[in-house]
Order: sequence, then C-alpha cells, then structure tokens
Amino acid sequence: MGELLKKITKAAGLRLEELASGDQGEDFYPLLVLFSAILCGYPLDKVLPLAAGVKFLFWGNVLHRRAVLGSGSKTRSRLLWGDYCYGVLFYLLAEEELRRCLAPLARVVKAHCEAPFIPSGREFGAAREVLALLGGESCCLPALLAGKKRWEKELYGFGFAFGQAHALLLSKGMTAEAERVLSEARSYLLSLPGGEGREGLERLVESLLLIPAQSKECSEAR
Repeated sequence: MGELLKKITKAAGLRLEELASGDQGEDFYPLLVLFSAILCGYPLDKVLPLAAGVKFLFWGNVLHRRAVLGSGSKTRSRLLWGDYCYGVLFYLLAEEELRRCLAPLARVVKAHCEAPFIPSGREFGAAREVLALLGGESCCLPALLAGKKRWEKELYGFGFAFGQAHALLLSKGMTAEAERVLSEARSYLLSLPGGEGREGLERLVESLLLIPAQSKECSEAR
C-alpha cells in the first residue's frame, strides 16, 4: 500500500479491512471522495469538507430511517439529529469552491427522503438506487472540482456500481448479481489512471467483499 494511502487510513482511525464492520459501511463514501480526489490530483485539504459532508448525508438518512422504524421518545430525537446532519452537509458545501456540489448532493438527499436507505425486504430496490447515487456522486464530484471532465463518467460509473454492490451485499450477501456489479465496478477502474488513488478505490472494493462473511457471523451470533 502506498504511503499516502496509509496516511489517509491512519488519519481516519481505521484499516480498510475494518470498513465493512462499521454501521452499514458509513466510512466507505467519504473515502470514495478522498481516493477519487487523489486520482484526479485535487488537493485533499480542499476536498475534506466534501468528504465530511458525504458522511453527514449518510447519517442524516440513517437517523431518519431509524426514526421511521422506531417509536416513542427516541423518534423525535433521531429526526432532529437527522435534520442536523443535513444542515451540516449544506453548511460545509457553502464554501465558494464547493458550491458546484450542492445541486448533485441535494438530488441525493431528495432521493434519500423519498426512499428508505437501509436495504430491507420490498424496499430494497429504492435503497439500492440511493446508495448507487451516493457512490456515483462521491466519486464524480472530485473530478468535477479538479476539472478532470474526461474522468467524470468513469468515476461516476465506478461509484454507482460500488453503491449498488454495497446495497446488494448488505441485503443478500454475495450473489451472481453482486458479482456482476462488482465486475462492472472493476471494469470502470481499469479505464482510470493507475496510482495511489486507484489503488485506494481498489482496496475499497476488496473491503466490500468482507460484508457477506461478517453479516453471516452476526446472524449466527444472534
């Protein structure tokens, strides 16, 4: 693993191997932002607010989803904290250089509000779409900021497939469909330039593969 990749994961306080054990994979999407920025040669200090905003977006929806599923006094608290997360997202994107990210991520928030986020039962199709949108924008926006238009399509395609695979693995484990989507994600990566940015994205795909085993262990423990 490259030195820059090691520094990023150390600063995040985690190892890539541990990502899949997080709460629904909360750290995948900020790291998609960071590694895409590295690939595009965009300064990390300028993209950190975007990475943080993506994580707040993720948690805003998770909290709203849990509020809908829950009951009692915790419901109001979760709704308020979810609203707070969305507020922080848009506050972080108010900086002049990041304002171009407002509309794309607002569309993701809209999709989050219209459909459940965590895959479950009949809601899975909508949840898969939301994670795909989040993954696509997390990878594409650094290219937009860096002026690397020629890589926007490939990065969006990779992130979209990554989000789909994440949803599939959370809900169903490794299936033929999940394998197909992962293969699609890898094919997009091959069209992008090599280096530490692409290496980081490749490692995130590897981390996705840990989800089925961990989900199985959790179900056996219950």
